[in-house]
Amino acid sequence: MKTLTWIIIVLVLAIGGYTYYSNRQAQEAARQKAVKLAEAQKAAAAKAAAVKAAAAKAARKAADAAAAAKKAAAMTPPFGTKGDVAFAGKVWAAMLAQRLAGKNQIHSAPYKGTEPHGMMLELFITKATIDGRTGDLIVKRNFGPAGVTKEEVTNNPDKHLGAITVMFRREAGFDPEDKNWFWSKFLPDGSLDKNGKGMSLAGKVAKGADVGCISCHAAADGGDMVYSPVVFN
Repeated sequence: MKTLTWIIIVLVLAIGGYTYYSNRQAQEAARQKAVKLAEAQKAAAAKAAAVKAAAAKAARKAADAAAAAKKAAAMTPPFGTKGDVAFAGKVWAAMLAQRLAGKNQIHSAPYKGTEPHGMMLELFITKATIDGRTGDLIVKRNFGPAGVTKEEVTNNPDKHLGAITVMFRREAGFDPEDKNWFWSKFLPDGSLDKNGKGMSLAGKVAKGADVGCISCHAAADGGDMVYSPVVFN
């Protein structure tokens, strides 16, 4: 009887010990699983935070770039830039090719002009191809001084030529508000005239100003900023 009792006691202790050990193993496994889950969640949170920080940094960088571009655009004058001067050079070359400027230039009958152009004028309305694109071209030779006569200009045009003012129609989108005209004022030698601030008169000349090429020609009839009675195709 005593032996059986001891056997039962041993079995109970063994079963209890096994159960305790199993429970401890399950608890340890659960703890390790919880630790790994917490570490994974922490890593995911850190990664999400890094992604969010990178996105915020990129957004700030883009905003700074946009602000810088806007500031640069605001500081860039509408005319007289290096690009305007370079394009004006191409306009002058096209004029030379058509003998609208230079030593062998052709002439038309001078007519009476007014300020800000010369007191006598010659006008040519044609087209020119620049950079593979053809656009309308208006060339106005400005003769002076005040009181100069038609005969004097006809007999000695080089002596009385003061400047050549030009309008060339550029590609769509160049300046849609002003019919995409490119304005330039050349001296007889082909160099660009300048305003009082030293800005070359080429491009969107005096855009936004109360006086100047654009503001003056905006008052022309026909809606194309051209005073001469001409229809462009």
